[in-house]
Amino acid sequence: MGFLINQYQGFCGNAVEMASVATQCAQFLQLPGDLDKINERLIRYYVAEGLVDRPKRVGRDAEYGYVHLLQFLAARFLVDASFPMQKVAPYLASLEIVQLEALVMNRTKPNMAELLVASFSSPQVGSRRAKRKDDDLASPSSGGPHIQVAARPSSIASESMRYDALSADLDAFASHIKSSISDTGGPDPSGRIDKLSDQINNLSDSIKQGLSDLLDRATDAAEKERMIFEEQFERMRMVMQEGWSQLRYEIDHERHHRQTQYTETQDKLDRLMAMLAEGKGKEHD
Repeated sequence: MGFLINQYQGFCGNAVEMASVATQCAQFLQLPGDLDKINERLIRYYVAEGLVDRPKRVGRDAEYGYVHLLQFLAARFLVDASFPMQKVAPYLASLEIVQLEALVMNRTKPNMAELLVASFSSPQVGSRRAKRKDDDLASPSSGGPHIQVAARPSSIASESMRYDALSADLDAFASHIKSSISDTGGPDPSGRIDKLSDQINNLSDSIKQGLSDLLDRATDAAEKERMIFEEQFERMRMVMQEGWSQLRYEIDHERHHRQTQYTETQDKLDRLMAMLAEGKGKEHD
């Protein structure tokens, strides 16, 4: 681990600098994957997916550090090894710096049990992603008309609390399963394995039921939001229709005014031409 600790433990830089350092580390450690694909866009993508923690903000600049570098290298190694991102993110979030260093240096791949326990033990990863999306939606856009959108119903906040409660229950159950896995080497391992299998089946049924309930409640909340947005859309349509009618009235009024001016000008021109023709007739006589 000396290479990473001695060379980059004090690393601090933006996404471009981190991409350059990550490329050097990946090349030195001979990590699999195309080095040309390591760039600032990939780093920001990993941050958006929860694989890498959000960088610190110094003014308008993003500042990455040694932990971000370890997380990126570890995430790149595991993703390249065909581990799904939704499993890798909570697993990496549960590791300490020493464990991240060992993963990167030794290329230790986790087993599915470790990924399962980490997914139950790290519900904050999903909340970080949701917070990022809420922050992006809340940030005002520059330029153009601003349209105020109604706030999300308070029922969704209560659903989030229920989801956190369910996650806590799963977290406790996952800890129990983890301890059961470590005890299978004692007396009567077959009975312990059968008991563990029953617990896992019960957990699967509970998860299915919980997800079904969450889906039903989320559907109801989405339907309420849809009705709110439809009402807003209808109001916007009426406002735009009134504005279009007013614009058409102003255009017709301006057109009528221009037509009147043209008619008056044409009439004056005809009289002037007639007077000129009459004057030329008298001179001829």
